[in-house]
Amino acid sequence: PDDDAADARPALEPTPRAGVAEWLRDLREGDVPCGVVSRLPRRLVKECLDHLNLTEHFGDRLVCAEDGRDRAQQAFLHAAVEVERQPGRVVVFSDVVDDLIAAHEAEMRAVGVIGAQPAYELRVADLVVRDLDELRLANVRKLFSDVDFDPLPEMELEELLNPRPIDYEDYEDYDDVDEGGGSGGPPEGWAF
Repeated sequence: PDDDAADARPALEPTPRAGVAEWLRDLREGDVPCGVVSRLPRRLVKECLDHLNLTEHFGDRLVCAEDGRDRAQQAFLHAAVEVERQPGRVVVFSDVVDDLIAAHEAEMRAVGVIGAQPAYELRVADLVVRDLDELRLANVRKLFSDVDFDPLPEMELEELLNPRPIDYEDYEDYDDVDEGGGSGGPPEGWAF
């Protein structure tokens, strides 16, 4: 392709949907991590977020074309890893029916945003809104009212991400034979 032809193409001018900046601010104030899933190249997604002054809300939590996720469900699961949440604690916002279905297939909640498809086609979503300015954090939390969360998996994730150093002075020397004539070793019930 000719470089002059590439320069002649009109520049992409992204425009935010109503309420996006306010909604992202509310999520940040509520300590809710956010990520972006897009079929576009990472460079273009970053340019759009920069242009819209939204980069600070997402950081590097982007799943883009270069990540090689063939299906939306895979991309959403990848995003769950990026935001360090279990899939069952993630909400996908989309205006595409297939994305909403993929979110449910990944055990996530889905909010349909009217736009590319009419409201009646988005009824597969857990919640449908015209614009993000209709949302409140409390409304989205209600999507999880039927779920009793077990904090243990997130605690395990925290331990994997931030392991504590082992203080060997707290443990007996199990190489020695114990006083009862046993072979030593860890107490009963321990697994390695």
